[in-house]
Amino acid sequence: LTAKLEKAGRLIESKKILDDNLKISRRDIHQVADYFIPDVENPLSWVTEVLYEHARDVGVNVRAVSERESPPSLQLFSDEKQVKFQAYTVRLNANCSYAKLKHLVASLQSGNPYLCVTGIEIEARLADPINHQVTLDVQWPMWVEPEVATQLVVEQGEDHG
Repeated sequence: LTAKLEKAGRLIESKKILDDNLKISRRDIHQVADYFIPDVENPLSWVTEVLYEHARDVGVNVRAVSERESPPSLQLFSDEKQVKFQAYTVRLNANCSYAKLKHLVASLQSGNPYLCVTGIEIEARLADPINHQVTLDVQWPMWVEPEVATQLVVEQGEDHG
């Protein structure tokens, strides 16, 4: 009987540890979704704000930000359900020096570990040889099924209740 009680006690403690780890994982996903993944309601607005903020910080003059066609969605499988992401791609057009471009790319990549600069084009300007016309293609992961993100937020709220 004592052995069974001890085993039950270890199982209860293991479940508590698993529940705590689940709460931490949900919190982490919630924070990542809020801070690093574009808003599903208006991703272009969210991304544009992020790009302009980084550009201002390093002194880059942004001319335009526009949506680009993104590759097909990626699927991550779990035991219970599929979680699908897609790449959300935008094109940033700017005028800047090569040095400022390096600072902008470094700022973007250090500011968001999920962001990926997928293309850079630099075109020289005869009228201003220091500053170039620059085009960056930038991608973020985005939920394919926004209700998955919403469910994580709901579950996160329940964990604190």
